[in-house]
Amino acid sequence: MKDKPHDEAMAEAYRKRPGEAFAMFWALLTKNGQPGEWRIFWRQLRKALASRAGESRLS
Repeated sequence: MKDKPHDEAMAEAYRKRPGEAFAMFWALLTKNGQPGEWRIFWRQLRKALASRAGESRLS
């Protein structure tokens, strides 16, 4: 089950601080992240990028 509020909170964190997204990516890569963890990460990252793209179109 998707945890929408958590996904939105993480997307906002990744949007405001891209270094956190890279740190999570690196942790998943080097610590043998499970497929479910990767799916959650990519879903949150896509949400962050989509909202960032929407902001740039409005500016």
